[in-house]
Amino acid sequence: VSTSFHSPRLAVDNSGRAVVALTDTYLTGYSYDPTTNWQLEALPQAVEVLAEIEMTGDPTSGETIVIWRAPGSSSLDAWSSRFDPGLGWQDTGLVETADDSVGKLHLAQSANGGAIAVLPQPATGNRFIADIVSYHLQGANWVGPTVVDDIDTESASYPRIDINANGDGAAVWQQETPVTSGIALPSVYISFYDSATEQWSDAELVEDEVDFSAVRPDVAVDADGNVFVIWLQDSPDYSTRDLHANRYDAAAQDWSGPRLLELDDTAASFAAIDSHQVVADDLGNSIVVWTQDDGVQRNIRSARYSAADVDCLPTELLEEIDTGDANIPELVIDRSSGDAMVVWHQNNGSTAVIDIWANRYVN
Repeated sequence: VSTSFHSPRLAVDNSGRAVVALTDTYLTGYSYDPTTNWQLEALPQAVEVLAEIEMTGDPTSGETIVIWRAPGSSSLDAWSSRFDPGLGWQDTGLVETADDSVGKLHLAQSANGGAIAVLPQPATGNRFIADIVSYHLQGANWVGPTVVDDIDTESASYPRIDINANGDGAAVWQQETPVTSGIALPSVYISFYDSATEQWSDAELVEDEVDFSAVRPDVAVDADGNVFVIWLQDSPDYSTRDLHANRYDAAAQDWSGPRLLELDDTAASFAAIDSHQVVADDLGNSIVVWTQDDGVQRNIRSARYSAADVDCLPTELLEEIDTGDANIPELVIDRSSGDAMVVWHQNNGSTAVIDIWANRYVN
């Protein structure tokens, strides 16, 4: 594959088949079958990709859904396409038909082969305020929008979503919250999705430090509906941003309370921590990975919530490679076993070469 491609996304099913989507201005796909190896999968129409691709796959059927943003006649539009292992790309088209541009979007697989996309979209009657809305893929058609956040006074952005095998899930996002007159800072909100009623709950705060900006959340939902949320938050002295977490216990219908996941402020910078992400297995455990600057180089770190210990275990360094920065981790988990793997870019000391490394967690 040409080195000009970027933003690759991968989905693998239970039969060992795989789909890769990537872009070099236009969306391109490749499929892998254990019997036929790799082959190019051209889309039925050329659609420009402006920003990163988001992908989700059904491990049973092998169907894969991709969404992205593309320039329209006067706005940024959300597009999608569905890959069928037997038919190739199908149903390429718009997710939404709003007149205004959509913001950074995210996607998760839902029950019965569908998907739910969440994205910021200008509020009805006020294009200067963005709501988080959801679109639901039913068959070949996207249905929506449904407003996820019910706070109409301030703009929302950076949505993330996760859905468990039962079809229940949660979406998180950052939203401006008034602090004093004329001043608003971002806070992290959540809404729960009930697949039985196909309804979103009222939005609620995940953290209570409204005097310090909380940004770029991520969320993971396990089989029992327990939810683990992470985000970055300004430190009390405003010198850096720390990684925080909060866990929702579905049985108790209560939050554990916000907590710091790491205490290393060696590199005092708002960019010291990046690429944070969380996944959950169906045993009640969650794993978080992120990159962190130690003042010399960037490293890959991890933390794990243990259902057996009912607590977050101490953070771990996932690599001890001192040749250069480690960046762009990607984390996946086997929900049934709790085994996980993370891959990342590793500078090997040469200005021209980046290696790919991996580390595997066995539950």
